[in-house]
Amino acid sequence: MRTTLLYLSCTLALCLLCALLLPSVPAAAQSAGQAGANPFAAARERTAGLTIYRLTFTVRARGTMADPQTRTPPADLVTLEEFAGVFVGQDVGLNYRTVDAIPLGLDRQRGLELLVVRGVTYALGPLPVSGATETRWYNLGKRPPPIQPPLQIRPALDRLAGQVDPARLRRLRFEQLDSKRCAVYRGGAPAVSAALIGVGRSITGERDRSVEQQLRALRLERAEYLAWVCDDGYIRQIQVTASGFQPSRPARRFGVEIQLRIQDIGSRTLRIGAPGDALVLPPTPTLNGIVAASGDIRQAPADDAPALAQVRAREMVQLLDRTEDS
Repeated sequence: MRTTLLYLSCTLALCLLCALLLPSVPAAAQSAGQAGANPFAAARERTAGLTIYRLTFTVRARGTMADPQTRTPPADLVTLEEFAGVFVGQDVGLNYRTVDAIPLGLDRQRGLELLVVRGVTYALGPLPVSGATETRWYNLGKRPPPIQPPLQIRPALDRLAGQVDPARLRRLRFEQLDSKRCAVYRGGAPAVSAALIGVGRSITGERDRSVEQQLRALRLERAEYLAWVCDDGYIRQIQVTASGFQPSRPARRFGVEIQLRIQDIGSRTLRIGAPGDALVLPPTPTLNGIVAASGDIRQAPADDAPALAQVRAREMVQLLDRTEDS
């Protein structure tokens, strides 16, 4: 008996589509002197409290971290995740692309484009939402699900700097960045490992092992963590570079480059406007389900259609439509 999946979307898509951005409580800004002697720790907390800024975040990888399933993992860098956002108070404009887009019901190349203006969320279609099949802007309304937005500056900093021990960072040099004098702090393998665990992407493709467990079994040939802490007390850039291999399987190599960039801090020129022709989507009930057995998401409702991605057993999915035979 064949059951045809027309369209599945992980509940993570709801986070991306509807939760960006609920009002969040910004951390109180602190001066470097108020948070003790370590400028990185103070700058990390001060930067997390920003309300007006431009942010870019990219994760690029090669080898097993880029595609562990192929017999010969890619030797060139592959973009796994790319995010660009403008934040003006509670207003947001962002674009998010990821290799995980297909299971989320999104186009892998175009990704997800969102605007949040005066509490109203707009998204550029087509979307993994019933009734949003055209290439146009859709008004998703003022009441998204009450979940924490994953792509603001505090979560981004938590991923790359939240678990990094400031005591392990050493000042390397001074540089100019965005017309500011910045101290560049450097960390080695402990800081890199903390950042990779925070990012949470599998390095070896072993689904039954956490990133932390995978790192313990790897030999790092290169591990560099760089953070730019500027004279106004903000972190403006973090770069993480690592490469290595599995000693038990030396041919299984990986490399990764991660960058977080924060610009236009407090700029009065940043503006975000609502699209004038957005179609209002009526609220529809959400129907979720648990995947009983792993299977392919196919390009068309046929067993021989190309497989685009997979869903795994016990994974929570959102059901958007169904075939005539249910």
